[in-house]
Amino acid sequence: MNQKIQFRDVTLRDGQQSLAATRMTTEQALRVLKKISDAGFPYLELWGGATLDSAIRFLNEDPFERLEAFKDVLGRDSKKIQALLRGQNLFAYQPYPDDLVIAFIKQAVDLGVHIMRIFDALNDRRNLQIPILASKAYGAVVEAALSYTVSPVHTESYYIQFARELEAEGADQIVVKDMDSQP
Repeated sequence: MNQKIQFRDVTLRDGQQSLAATRMTTEQALRVLKKISDAGFPYLELWGGATLDSAIRFLNEDPFERLEAFKDVLGRDSKKIQALLRGQNLFAYQPYPDDLVIAFIKQAVDLGVHIMRIFDALNDRRNLQIPILASKAYGAVVEAALSYTVSPVHTESYYIQFARELEAEGADQIVVKDMDSQP
């Protein structure tokens, strides 16, 4: 695997999720999207996580239309679009059936997601297998995440072994996701 370290911009996904309870409208996001893209990050995490749920429940917006709008604004830079996927849970907190996970990923990739960052909060590889397979099948780059925490179980050798397992599952890239959202 390539061992190059890259930084991603997560302002319009995690930034607003953490700081604004994911209430940033598509219109607000579109006002700054081009400026963020022009800053030079190789990828922009724009979609996934709570942004889908909040778009529907609180903003009366269609998250798939939001994704299309991002793709339209980015134009030739639309290959920068990255999404966060909670493994088999997609964007929620309970696992979904395989066929729904596969259909969801197909739609996301068709509408512009180029790189899919996939994680499971408990590092349960089984919850990552179908999303990794589907993402690769539909042409997305798979960035598998190690959910980082500190405990007697979560040792350096634990993370090395888990990274090797993710590579064997088909991950194109490995990333460390620090689950601590404390400032």
